Amino acid sequence: MINREDMLELTRRMTVSRSSMTRIAGSYMDAEGFVDGTFNTSFLKLSTKEKEKNLAIAKSFPFLRQIKI
Repeated sequence: MINREDMLELTRRMTVSRSSMTRIAGSYMDAEGFVDGTFNTSFLKLSTKEKEKNLAIAKSFPFLRQIKI
């Protein structure tokens, strides 16, 4: 498994100009765990501001922990 310091370094280097993402896809889940909606869009067609926003979200995923209630 990759250690935290290496993951932090990878996310620091991930910028819009260096990104190789071409599509963004996922789903929205409700409280019971059922799919509430989906999305699938081309990353390359987004504005620069939207690319930066979505890249920031993508960089946070390796550090999220699932909380079970």
